[in-house]
Amino acid sequence: MNQKQLEIFITLAQNLNFTRTAEQLYLSQTTVTLQIRSLEEELHAKLFERTSRSVRLTYAGTVFLDGAVEILEKMQRTIDLTGAAARGYTGQLRIGFADDVNATGISVMLRNFTEQHPQIRLHVQGGYPAELLSRLLADEYDLIFTPSFRRLRNEHLSRYVVGTYQTIAAFHKDHRFAERKSVGYSDFAEENFIYISGESEDLDFSGLFYHQLLSRNIHVNLLDRTDNIDTVFLMLDADMGITVLPDYFTGRFAGTSQIRTCPIAESLKPTDYLAVWKPQKHERELELFLKILRQ
Repeated sequence: MNQKQLEIFITLAQNLNFTRTAEQLYLSQTTVTLQIRSLEEELHAKLFERTSRSVRLTYAGTVFLDGAVEILEKMQRTIDLTGAAARGYTGQLRIGFADDVNATGISVMLRNFTEQHPQIRLHVQGGYPAELLSRLLADEYDLIFTPSFRRLRNEHLSRYVVGTYQTIAAFHKDHRFAERKSVGYSDFAEENFIYISGESEDLDFSGLFYHQLLSRNIHVNLLDRTDNIDTVFLMLDADMGITVLPDYFTGRFAGTSQIRTCPIAESLKPTDYLAVWKPQKHERELELFLKILRQ
């Protein structure tokens, strides 16, 4: 079993089409067929059921797929670490951060860390808050930077507040709010309100604001519920309704979108932006980064 065979198997498991797999990997279809056959012989298991019309994974193939993905990821990490060691690195630190957050403060920390510890290799990658948390819990990240959200607060993790962000109103440039310098709770009455929330509950600021409206007997027309921020931006762009969101999202549409924002006049609790890590982790690289973080 080798890396190329695993790559072919995983790609075929995703495509369930030998021709498409061969094209995607720049191989001949014969090569794909022979490599899969060789893998099946080595495993003493049939991985795919093939007919003239279809290809599907066998039960054995389904079981092998999870392990194959894990093996390939470990192989790649080992290759990366070996290459880093050859270039003089003696350690690594894996950091995830929320895509839409203004990362100025984070970038300064990263720069300070690399200047003070050039022998430690940094792996930095963006993502959505719920995804970042899942990968932290799975030990795929050593530390994440994320806005506070409901599911995060239920986990036993170490946290450090690195900043706060205010909740603002967001709407189409032709909406009546566009002429306002700020809006209050009562201004939302009878508006079509895009409720940003979902099963993952990783974006709960909209729900908190909605319940504050209800507590003041202010009625809005709930237009939709979604936890996909791109869907929210599309709905705002199409002038389908209004919503509220933390101001760290404004960088996504600044200068190009039909979306406008303004502050909310009443005092609202700001959103904490956190550095989060597992308390039981005591790797030297993480401890060195936390020292810079707390400075």
